[in-house]
Amino acid sequence: MVKFSEFEKFRDAIQKTKNGFTSRSYAGAGHFFRGSSQKDLDERRRLTDEFLLKNGFKVE
Repeated sequence: MVKFSEFEKFRDAIQKTKNGFTSRSYAGAGHFFRGSSQKDLDERRRLTDEFLLKNGFKVE
């Protein structure tokens, strides 16, 4: 885990490249989403599935 300010530096550097990058932050969620609400977990699952499908992976 890193401080959020360090993540922001990483995010900003990636966005300057040709690589795609999407991020979300969830209040109260710890590393690996410990403490997340079910709503946040559901959203994370949906976004993950969308990313995988968009990049040619099969989602079951």
